[in-house]
Amino acid sequence: MGILQCTSPLERFPAVGQPSSAPLPTIHKNLEANWRLLNRSFAPEGGAVTDVTDLQKELLGLMGMDVHFANSSPLKEAKEVRSAYCLHVLNHVLKANTRVLRNNAKLKETKDVHEEFRDQGITRPKVLILVPFRDGALRVVQTFITLLEPKDKKMDVSSKKRFKEQFGEEAAETPSNLHRPDDYHAVFSGNIDDHFRI
Repeated sequence: MGILQCTSPLERFPAVGQPSSAPLPTIHKNLEANWRLLNRSFAPEGGAVTDVTDLQKELLGLMGMDVHFANSSPLKEAKEVRSAYCLHVLNHVLKANTRVLRNNAKLKETKDVHEEFRDQGITRPKVLILVPFRDGALRVVQTFITLLEPKDKKMDVSSKKRFKEQFGEEAAETPSNLHRPDDYHAVFSGNIDDHFRI
């Protein structure tokens, strides 16, 4: 066919999110300590432990927008990305819950209700996380538990045992002569049933 020679580099586009110097959104006080513990595993060997990695900082700056992050590698960044969106989701839910509780307290204090709070409607905002397999759902829930569990205490999670039984490891029958790449094993490990809802 011939030789392909590239004479000019591909155009590089500027970052879409906030600049790396932009401040992070405030993290709910219940999540701060556990976030640091969870994030220690992403520090480079011999490097300093930071509150967020560069990738997480960029992703957290993009939260609230429609993002299709196709450059993610299941071998490298899956845990880092998952922890970032789980932090964002829990932070959002806890702040919304705090606002509702504060507004409920204000409504109880005042007898004459002139002020209408926007969180008192029929529906309250919810979060939707889509994952392809049961194993992905299990990992998201485990990340939630890690972020929410108080220090030195075990958190009581209802139906945790049943959830682990339904979403945990399934016995995989793979022929010994079938060799797949590492990213295949990373994506299709665990329970790969895709017919589920939580």
